[in-house]
Amino acid sequence: MRYIDITWHHDAKDEPCRLVSEIGADGFEKRKLEFFHDGQVSYASELLASDTTMLSVGKIPELEDLLARAEFSGEAITREQFELLWKKYGPHEI
Repeated sequence: MRYIDITWHHDAKDEPCRLVSEIGADGFEKRKLEFFHDGQVSYASELLASDTTMLSVGKIPELEDLLARAEFSGEAITREQFELLWKKYGPHEI
């Protein structure tokens, strides 16, 4: 698994400005959090998703390839960092 925390620089209010993803060895997202300009956070996993978010249908590029695009900045994060965010913003399963 790899974990990324990406800022998407744009002015669209209906699109997320931060994407935090857990990516499997196959290159596909397993879980994702989307943060919006208004403070809303949505999520998606292989089992659950909020109304506005879904996992990407294609493979996620390597971090270096994402950062080569001017509209993105970000970094790799640890599993522990991802899990803290997921616990705070992801689904609250019983």
